[in-house]
Amino acid sequence: MEENNEGTSAEKDGLKKKAKAIKAAEGGEKRKSLMQILTEKKALKNKNPLYSTEKKRKREETLPDSFSDSDEDGGVVPQKMYDDINIKYRQLQRKHQALTNDLDQCKQKSTELENGKSELEQEVVTYREANLTLQHNIDKLLKEIFSQRSETSRTCEPAIPPLTPPGQNTTSEREPDQPIHGPRQMEIKDGKIHIGTDIWLREEVWRKIDSTTKDSLFVKELAVAIWGTAELMGRSVSGKECPGKTIEAKPPLTPCKLGTLKECFRGWLTKQNVEKTEREKREKLAGYFISQKMQDLVKSGKKQSK
Repeated sequence: MEENNEGTSAEKDGLKKKAKAIKAAEGGEKRKSLMQILTEKKALKNKNPLYSTEKKRKREETLPDSFSDSDEDGGVVPQKMYDDINIKYRQLQRKHQALTNDLDQCKQKSTELENGKSELEQEVVTYREANLTLQHNIDKLLKEIFSQRSETSRTCEPAIPPLTPPGQNTTSEREPDQPIHGPRQMEIKDGKIHIGTDIWLREEVWRKIDSTTKDSLFVKELAVAIWGTAELMGRSVSGKECPGKTIEAKPPLTPCKLGTLKECFRGWLTKQNVEKTEREKREKLAGYFISQKMQDLVKSGKKQSK
């Protein structure tokens, strides 16, 4: 029995060894075949370098098919790609909303500008009509003023030069450029002298004024003799308002009487043998002297009232 058992165990060991040897031989064969395949592939790659790129290209061409939306593979889309598309879509929605808001604001501003434009056009039309009306009124007023002046100049008598003492030759002493207005001799009647424009002064008053030697004194005294102190205080030379003062403008002096005063002043300067250029300068001061006299009368009136 023991001999039989030993024989079977020895057989088993022999079988195992044979199996191991067979497996080792098969492994060696496999290695050889694999090494042979790798060697062939390397040789093929060296001979044809496009072989590997064609495989890569085929692999890349097959990749999109795995992400296709066909019904066969279920339309699977990668999550990252879906998230990117969703983010871009939301950004486009926000931009579209912002552009819509800007468009609404632009439309509103355009409407406001159109309304303002129509209002401005209406104002321009109104101003043009008012301007035309104002120009028409100014033209009408100027025509009335000039017509009144022409009528006044017709009614006013020409001023007469100062009284010439008897025996004095006025023709030889009068300058050629000195205009001659009215008669050479002043009319004397009932102790009064007619100096022009229905103005009669007492003879002694005129003699006193005519005998003065100062321009300002002659003009001021003659103005008082013609208008009187009360009327001079309530009038002005030209009737214009003084700039910077709130006092109402006083009525101007009568143009005819003022012209008579200036004509008498011109004759008085001529009698003083004043040259033409100097005489013209001094004639222009007549209004200034009258204004000074008016101010003096107003000041004295205020002092008396106090």
